[in-house]
Amino acid sequence: MATTAAACCCLLLASCNSTKTVSVSGTVLDASMNTLMIVTENSDTLSFNTVDADRSGLDGLFIGNAVQVEYEGRYSPGMPASKLSDLPGDDGAQTSGESGETVESSYEGILPAADCPGIRYSLTVRSAEHSGDGRFTLEMTYLEAEDGKDVTYTVEGDRFTQRGTPDDNDAVVWQLVPDDASEGRYNLLCEDGGARLTLLDADFRRIDSELNYTLEKTR
Repeated sequence: MATTAAACCCLLLASCNSTKTVSVSGTVLDASMNTLMIVTENSDTLSFNTVDADRSGLDGLFIGNAVQVEYEGRYSPGMPASKLSDLPGDDGAQTSGESGETVESSYEGILPAADCPGIRYSLTVRSAEHSGDGRFTLEMTYLEAEDGKDVTYTVEGDRFTQRGTPDDNDAVVWQLVPDDASEGRYNLLCEDGGARLTLLDADFRRIDSELNYTLEKTR
């Protein structure tokens, strides 16, 4: 009897400790600075942190689009979303074809470095013409890094577009998320209609320095 009671107790504890995945659908009200706000068909407004969310089923995040959000456990405002997806059958969502043809943009600039004269950043972004998401390739060349010779590293990953910084709610920020999770993310303030990209810190603020942290568009 004691063994049976102990087994039942273990099963009960396992059940209580298990985390349930919950799915909710709604229309995007806002998507800025790793935060997503949606309104459901019951007129409930929900907010989520999207910094670590799986976006593989998402073709851009646009205000007015219908999306499906998955999260773990009981809902609380600003909690992490585990996955974001376009809502199947949503006529209002942009598809890849509706987003336009693939375009490619390139940016370059020499930014400060601690152990060499500077780092030459060469960034190429590929995306559908009207989509805020896409892919990027970033080549970082450390000038005269080894015995006076340049050393180049290449990083690839996803480019996401977000709106708002702590200093400007209307700012447009490109977030570069490398495929290799061990690499850090890059937050770039998009200025002058995309003519310049300025590197921001992890809190989406300008770096307090007189040194150059800007990449200029080359094509």
